Amino acid sequence: MLFGNFSLAFLVLFFLPLAERLHVTPDIADEQLRNVYDYIIVGGGTAGLTIANRLSENPAVSVLVLEAGPLDDARNLSIPGGLLPVPGTIGSGGWQKYQWELTTEPQTYLSNQSVGIPQGKAVGGSSILNGLCWSRGSVSDYDGWEKLGNKGWSWDELLPYFKKVVHVSYPQYFYDQSSNVLDGFAELGLPIIGDVNNGTAAGAMILPSSMHPGNQTRFDAREAHFDSASLSTSAHNSSQRVMGVEFAPNNKSKARSVSCTREVIVSAGAIFTPTLLQVSGIGPSDVLKSLDISVKIDLPGVGYNLQDHPMVYANYYYRNESYFTSGEIADDVYDEVAEEYIRNRTGPWTAPLINTVAFPSLRSATKDWKQFMDKSLGNNFPSNAPNSGQLTVAAQKTFSRGTVRPSSSSIFDLPRLDPRYCSDPIDCEIIVLGLQMNTKLIQTNAMKELMPEAESAFDTTDHETLMKHVMEKITTERHPSGTAAMMPLELGGVVDPELKVYGTCNLRIADASIMPLIPSAHLQASVYAIAEKAADMIKSAKPDCRIGERLPFPPRSRPTT
Repeated sequence: MLFGNFSLAFLVLFFLPLAERLHVTPDIADEQLRNVYDYIIVGGGTAGLTIANRLSENPAVSVLVLEAGPLDDARNLSIPGGLLPVPGTIGSGGWQKYQWELTTEPQTYLSNQSVGIPQGKAVGGSSILNGLCWSRGSVSDYDGWEKLGNKGWSWDELLPYFKKVVHVSYPQYFYDQSSNVLDGFAELGLPIIGDVNNGTAAGAMILPSSMHPGNQTRFDAREAHFDSASLSTSAHNSSQRVMGVEFAPNNKSKARSVSCTREVIVSAGAIFTPTLLQVSGIGPSDVLKSLDISVKIDLPGVGYNLQDHPMVYANYYYRNESYFTSGEIADDVYDEVAEEYIRNRTGPWTAPLINTVAFPSLRSATKDWKQFMDKSLGNNFPSNAPNSGQLTVAAQKTFSRGTVRPSSSSIFDLPRLDPRYCSDPIDCEIIVLGLQMNTKLIQTNAMKELMPEAESAFDTTDHETLMKHVMEKITTERHPSGTAAMMPLELGGVVDPELKVYGTCNLRIADASIMPLIPSAHLQASVYAIAEKAADMIKSAKPDCRIGERLPFPPRSRPTT
């Protein structure tokens, strides 16, 4: 596997005769770069690196990965500043170079507020920035994918791919408050889940993390699938079918081309994958024509079906100073905590950002859950705040759907993101129910041991007050998905169960964008599973795509928002 690391603004796909030639964009003066590769992967993040590693296990093939973000030496991502490889730490602001600073369009249903949705921009993608949470969704999440016409994507058939990731463990350090939170949920009647990844997600639990059990460091896609990979120097196939990649650092730089003999796999994430397709001429014809983009494939589902996990931060403060918090790692103890981690790999720095979670069902949150369902088919956390905690509420199975659209015909312009948060009011209602449940949690005997103070949204269960809080403070878990959905074309799908883009025979997508329905979990584990399954599909595929071949479309309809 050869990795092309480029300080570029964006990648772009261009089609000549479809399936005859495919172009993409960054800049490189790397003399090691060949003119032809068997596989080209656009996006060196969680999914892209996983697929690249699996494909390069075969020494007879060559793989090129294109990534816009930096390829830093892992030793540079170290204490005390910048992005730290220490679980639970983000450093003192140096992480900005490792993420795309994306912001939504003003949200109509949130008083026209915009919401930030930063995404990973580095070798390893968002896996180097996430909260390390390792959770699978419920059995019904993935069985739902299969019921939409995606044979082979049920829980049972994905389970072996979930299990291929080995470096997942529980952190060695837990804040004592975690026990109070779990006991409090138990008082409210929620079950405490032992095996959090067995497909029964409803309940309270301690989450495992994507970290090394031995040295207690973050285990991301770069370390798992890039640092351990070897270069392939084999000869290429002599196939007459040609696909290519064109790349440049910006719109003023000279582009360079690289050809591909087998497939292009786009793994640029749920925001940039649909952007790449549309700028390439694959997407809704009306959108493309409005931007003067030549329509190569009229594929209405591209960029639709955007789903996310909207959430609200809610703080609680307490007077019992016998409980240590991360906010107390001030200057006087910072060096001590750092030294403990560096020498022993123990202490607070081994605790991830999130370790205690609950996935209460709607049934457990309100007795009126049936009536409730019939109604619809900002961060305010102070830095270094001592004696405080956070009980974040996020809607997991959302009903709102949004869009990702290019802002122009140039890939160098950031896309327009419109998640349409709370366009279906049930999503915000669910968050309000979660805040009401948090208020009850704070009042349990277990949480009273902390001597909590009334603060933020925890001093009331009043619906109007809490809804106002939600509308003002809503943010996101940064889990965009669904924008190139694996569904039948007539339902607005973009890829088939083999992850091939409809109308093509040599273009696949493998990342969170193919999820037809967002799972009730952090997305990291699901993205790894998608990538592992995609790699097996690609390795077993027969190269039978002819030059310029266009596959016939099944019947379709245009999705609505």
